[in-house]
Amino acid sequence: MRVVFGVDTYSRGDGISRVVDTTAIELKRLGHQVIVVCGKHDGRLNGTKIVAGYHQSLSQSSIRKSAEIVKRCDPDFFYSHYYPMDIVGAIVMSEGVPHIMHWHGIAGLTIRKSPGSAIGWTRANAGAFIGCHKSAQVLSISEFAADYLINRFHLQESRISVIGNPIDTEKFSPPEYPEKPHMCRKILSVAGITPIKGQLQLVKVAEKLRAMGKVFSMTIAGMVKPGGLEYFESIKAYISNHHLEDVVTLTGTISEKDLIGLYKTCDIFAFGSSWESFGLPVAEAMACGKPVVGFDVASLPELVQDGITGFLVPRGNLDVFADRLEHLIANPERCLKMGARGRAEIVTRFSVKEYTNRLTDQIRDCLT
Repeated sequence: MRVVFGVDTYSRGDGISRVVDTTAIELKRLGHQVIVVCGKHDGRLNGTKIVAGYHQSLSQSSIRKSAEIVKRCDPDFFYSHYYPMDIVGAIVMSEGVPHIMHWHGIAGLTIRKSPGSAIGWTRANAGAFIGCHKSAQVLSISEFAADYLINRFHLQESRISVIGNPIDTEKFSPPEYPEKPHMCRKILSVAGITPIKGQLQLVKVAEKLRAMGKVFSMTIAGMVKPGGLEYFESIKAYISNHHLEDVVTLTGTISEKDLIGLYKTCDIFAFGSSWESFGLPVAEAMACGKPVVGFDVASLPELVQDGITGFLVPRGNLDVFADRLEHLIANPERCLKMGARGRAEIVTRFSVKEYTNRLTDQIRDCLT
């Protein structure tokens, strides 16, 4: 089977790109021919790439060139991942190439006063609307994201299958633990630096933990997203003004090797996001056997079972967030048990093998 993926930017630091790369590698291993069409790439991912060109002024791949490349590849189906590849999918679908759309969800809360962010959100929504109605099937990463398609885009529920995202549970795996539980003092958070991801909230939680007299460290990892520089500077200023340098570390962009190392060596994963259509870092942390503390919003309850694999906190309640972290710091045995349950959950639901089995089943249904 010949599969062509479409993704705007093919970059190791991007969650959508990691999903594409993981899936492409597995399909190739199973004997399928896989090509990734993208506007640009950073050279750090493994898939066979064809670059369609990137409009810097529009901050997007060339739709016309991408569609031409997809048709020349003559695939059994085109697998689009986010704007503008969903529009490319609609174009090639009208010319006889089956289009399957992978729905990653849209963070409507990212619209702020910036005209650029509003324009980007509007065109991404328009592209998703066109793409989902001009596809053979839509594969959604969560029930929460699927509800958006049903309620906002009026897509028939029968056209949507919830498939999740693939997690390489061999790469993202627990470290070798000592026989006896050690102190749970290392807190990690991973996400792109932007207000919706809530890193400043986590810094304020760290301040509360220090006021409780707790011994801990908090590492916040992630690249500064476009438009997020002012927010990043505000986080650094808060850390400096409140003398939190001894407990909070900002790493900035890190390699995948270093990311996996942080997952393995932390004790607790903290997630301050107020909107998630899936929560890839949460799933990766759980795959590494870490309990998660996050807000009870959007898709997070589909990943984290409150009191079993971590804790879900009422949105914006930093006092409860700090209390839950304090509980885990003080109870290393519960940390390990929650982490083990979370690991088992991810392996069962989202391992590359399980994900690819669901994906190939969906493809067969679409092509027959």
